[in-house]
Amino acid sequence: MQIKEQIIPMVLGEVGQQNPMRIQVCKKTGDNEYTIVTPPFRCKDFLNEVVVSYNTGKDFSIFGFKTLNKEMGLREDMEHLPLFLTHVSKYWYDNCVSVLNPYLKDVGFPSLDVDTGGMVFIPLKYLESTFYISIISLLLRCMSQTIKLKGMEHCLEYLKVTNPSDYTYMRTAVQSKPLNAFLMGLKIQCL
Repeated sequence: MQIKEQIIPMVLGEVGQQNPMRIQVCKKTGDNEYTIVTPPFRCKDFLNEVVVSYNTGKDFSIFGFKTLNKEMGLREDMEHLPLFLTHVSKYWYDNCVSVLNPYLKDVGFPSLDVDTGGMVFIPLKYLESTFYISIISLLLRCMSQTIKLKGMEHCLEYLKVTNPSDYTYMRTAVQSKPLNAFLMGLKIQCL
């Protein structure tokens, strides 16, 4: 797989994030070839703008982040949303394959296609709402831990200690109404 980089002139207004993982949206530009079309960002909320732009067909901009449909290749016979992740832990890939994908399958959601080089292909199901993309991007970030995770419950126990903001976000989501299978699948005693 080939990843082409380009200089993206954006300065993003981001709130600090403990997890160093960075996300970049890619556009398919050939057979097994992708071009990065956004600067790296830590704040997973920028993916909400991608979803809004994908669903409305309109360009969108917030805090320096711009979704430009044509440049991003949104809605052009997309099969998935390709993302390139950097600054992931050495356990990220294994955690995605052994913890996240089985969890998604258990709760009835499509698994993610991930590769060891940091590419992840988000099924279009997650672009149906900003809630879905927010949860799946949080779960991706949660897989980038400094340990090999034993399961989703272990992940959340670990987050409680290492990343209280992500843990609180997950806890708040779980304790509010279970809005969909993501949350109903989180049977966590640690909360």
